[in-house]
Amino acid sequence: MKKDNVIKIMVVDDNKCMREVIKDSLSAVPCFIIECSTGQDAIDGYDRALPDWVLMDVMMKPMSGITALSEIKKNHPEAKIIMVTNSVEEEVCDASFKAGAMAFVRKESLFQIPDLILK
Repeated sequence: MKKDNVIKIMVVDDNKCMREVIKDSLSAVPCFIIECSTGQDAIDGYDRALPDWVLMDVMMKPMSGITALSEIKKNHPEAKIIMVTNSVEEEVCDASFKAGAMAFVRKESLFQIPDLILK
């Protein structure tokens, strides 16, 4: 955890309601949240904000979360990104890890995120 005990987290999802649900799952985490609604916003926002963690939806348009993850990791190999999705396809999980994700969480398991961030 950071020195001031506040973690900067970027939440990336093209669905505003889902961003709210993800933010609610972080209620036990002392954090400052930055919201992005597209993969390109996440790439640009990462460069500006340099968050401690990114929680990124996999299925977004026009750019997928996996593409945005790859772009962020190209410029910031130290980036800590957790992919969040409704997908149950193993290929999606494998592609996320291959692109550099630290974890993969299904949206029905958002309660796992604080443990991943705070360990």
